[in-house]
Amino acid sequence: MQALIVKPFNSAVEAGGSAQSMLLSRPCFIIIDGLDECGDPKSQMDILQVLLRAVQQLSIPLFFLIAS
Repeated sequence: MQALIVKPFNSAVEAGGSAQSMLLSRPCFIIIDGLDECGDPKSQMDILQVLLRAVQQLSIPLFFLIAS
């Protein structure tokens, strides 16, 4: 999550320019489908907690849509 989401988004915002204005001007969504297929409720909770920590570290508004 750090390498694929948090660091790239935060770096783009820190760099400024058009990437920063694009990220801050419209909502960004990541869609996660099939969380119910993990089987183990603990695995589902672990994934949700990773997402929560990522959102707390981001310097842009980022929304996760969890679909099952």
